[in-house]
Amino acid sequence: MRRAVRSAWTSLPLYLLGSLVVASALAVTMWMAPGANLLSLMSLCYLVTPLMAPMIRATQVFATSDDTFRLRDYVATLPAGWSVTVRLASPIVGVLALTAVAFTAWRSSGHDLFLVPLVVGASITVVGVLGFLMAFPLALEDRRRSFGYLWIHGLHLAARGIVPTVAIVATMGLGLWLLLNVSAGLLVVLPGAIAVVWTVAFLTARSRSHLTTTAH
Repeated sequence: MRRAVRSAWTSLPLYLLGSLVVASALAVTMWMAPGANLLSLMSLCYLVTPLMAPMIRATQVFATSDDTFRLRDYVATLPAGWSVTVRLASPIVGVLALTAVAFTAWRSSGHDLFLVPLVVGASITVVGVLGFLMAFPLALEDRRRSFGYLWIHGLHLAARGIVPTVAIVATMGLGLWLLLNVSAGLLVVLPGAIAVVWTVAFLTARSRSHLTTTAH
């Protein structure tokens, strides 16, 4: 996937713009919902994640074709990013909310009975997040695909390409660590770097599963 990295480097201003937009959304999220709670997670999901879509789509274009991806393409991808996020992430958010309720009930009552929905909900959330990491770029690549198709193939790609999928999570975790322990200024470049790693990991997992799509 050297082609994607080289093309991303030559299109650095586009990625810097995207990173600045994501950084602004993160700042709003931290202001609206400081700390780790359900509201902050929902803000990250519905406000920040869609803004990653143009950079992910740009990397897909650079890696798989000789086409260009200009500012107008960036803007045109934003509505698709929100649409795809709402479609794919809402079930995960719903399960996460129910899991939070089960956790609150267990902590306040101490009854082990609430551990069952807590463990089940947490497990579904983890699997759902891994599937989402593959389904999201898949949906951006072909927006005509149905909800069922995206989730089935997203989970399939995550299972068959568990190493690339975990690499996305590890990159996000490393980015968070760098922000907290090195410099918050890295926020102006990290989203773009994460978008490239995310897309390359998706394309790697897809090639291993022999899944083909038609971009639109």
